[in-house]
Amino acid sequence: MNMMTILAQIVPNVNAQTAPTPVANAVQSAVATTQDAVAATQPAPSVLSQLAMPIIMGALLLGMMWMMFRGRMKEEKQKAKLMEALKKGDEVMTIGGLVGKVAEISGDRVVLKVDEANNVKVTYLKSAIQKIVSDADKK
Repeated sequence: MNMMTILAQIVPNVNAQTAPTPVANAVQSAVATTQDAVAATQPAPSVLSQLAMPIIMGALLLGMMWMMFRGRMKEEKQKAKLMEALKKGDEVMTIGGLVGKVAEISGDRVVLKVDEANNVKVTYLKSAIQKIVSDADKK
């Protein structure tokens, strides 16, 4: 029960127009003293407790961002290794699904030979090479 409801039960007819009785004054004084005592026993919040929630939220946000970008960084590293390992004669597949043998590499461009009989060559950017086709992929 709230202290004010207890006070209202003890002194039911106290309003601003009537003079307060000695009992009402004693009860109000006791309520004020009790509230002061409760406030004095509660510790003041520390700076650490006030900053705990923003610190935790920031850590969670950074963790989620790291998890999201980690996979992409791994793929980029694998792609860079692939481009460094690319050499003439390798059979590769482009991002469009075209399979051909590397005939020439110059800068950021790769010339693929796609038809041996008609000597058809196609030029692609290195970034369009998806993977090097191995013997296991052919089966």
